[in-house]
Amino acid sequence: MSNHIHLIIQSTQNDLSGLIRDFKKFAAKEILQLIKSEPESRKEWMLDLFAKAAKTHNRNKEFQFWRYGNHPEEVYSNKFLWSKLDYIHLNPVRAGWVHKASHYIYSSASNYV
Repeated sequence: MSNHIHLIIQSTQNDLSGLIRDFKKFAAKEILQLIKSEPESRKEWMLDLFAKAAKTHNRNKEFQFWRYGNHPEEVYSNKFLWSKLDYIHLNPVRAGWVHKASHYIYSSASNYV
């Protein structure tokens, strides 16, 4: 999706919060660097948006890429896992971007067909 991400992840160190924090930090730095260095027609608009968002929080000095918070749910059964996987895969279908989940290029749905 263009404005959010869903993941099914596991922390081998029993620190899911730390894993999510580190992922978000790494991804934000990489994406911001790409926005700054690559040809991007919306570069100024995006950087301005991220800069304005940073002013609303004292944690970030220059840019705020992610919204604060996340909604982790512990996977407690195979049925729950498949339910979440279906929800994730159907996101672009519900948004009207594709007719079949496996057609969305950034989805793992085609791996399950």
